Amino acid sequence: MALALGEAGDVRPAAFSADSLLAFGYLVVFGSWVAFTAYAWLLQNAP
Repeated sequence: MALALGEAGDVRPAAFSADSLLAFGYLVVFGSWVAFTAYAWLLQNAP
């Protein structure tokens, strides 16, 4: 969304803490795993 609005230049990577980057990585990995598991389950069980 920020890229579409032209706000990408305001992002300062040095402002991200290690905790926030680890939390983001955790959400990406485990959120993807949950979504893929739900998708695989639906492929087998949905009509």
